[in-house]
Amino acid sequence: DAESHYLVRLVQDADASQLRLTDVAPRLLRTQEAFVQRNAAQLDALSPLRVLARGYAIVQDGEGQVIRDAASLSVGDDLAIRVAQGHIKASVTDTFV
Repeated sequence: DAESHYLVRLVQDADASQLRLTDVAPRLLRTQEAFVQRNAAQLDALSPLRVLARGYAIVQDGEGQVIRDAASLSVGDDLAIRVAQGHIKASVTDTFV
């Protein structure tokens, strides 16, 4: 009868959809994994920790503000210096602009 043919067709369509999903899902996951890996590599390259590993340092004043200009410091100011492997406490003895 028509109803049983309709149900058979629904089951066949569901089976076909499942097969397509089984085929597409791994490809989609590989694409997404490659996307995540590319973005992770870009973030790693821009990471402040990566910059420190190249020999740079982040210098902060006593209030934790990053120092960008030696003229903003005075003799005796305390500094906190972050390097790749730890922190250094220092005090300004002279500045050159």
